[in-house]
Amino acid sequence: MDQKEAETFKYPWVDVGSDGIALPAGVHTAFGRPHPRSFGTFTHILADVVRKRHVLTLEEAIRKMTSQPANRLGIADRGLLRQGMKADIVVFNPDTVSDTSTFARPDTYSKGVEWVLINGKPVVADAKPTNALPGRVLHGPAYKAGTP
Repeated sequence: MDQKEAETFKYPWVDVGSDGIALPAGVHTAFGRPHPRSFGTFTHILADVVRKRHVLTLEEAIRKMTSQPANRLGIADRGLLRQGMKADIVVFNPDTVSDTSTFARPDTYSKGVEWVLINGKPVVADAKPTNALPGRVLHGPAYKAGTP
């Protein structure tokens, strides 16, 4: 990403998200290897846009990854750490977090991510995948059952 592309994250209506596929490293599908964004979208933003380029503060980047898209999608029980909300939490080192995925090796895990909890259950513990699958597909208010 060049500086001009990084600057787009300053706009208040820009969220951080990914259309990558959630797969464990080493698992490929019938359509081939995953895109690097499947393994490094969020850590890339934290390392490049926040730490290297100083386009966003860490707090603003996290808001654009959590509460802002949850609000936009109308998913009321996600995006904030608050009693009664789902416990989706990522614990990372802001000084070392970075993506390692490339087109040559797209399925490599990011650095600096120590813990990931989904619905309060660890899916990454001590920087290693746990193979737990506590997540579920989330649908926004416009979703119609039976549609793709």
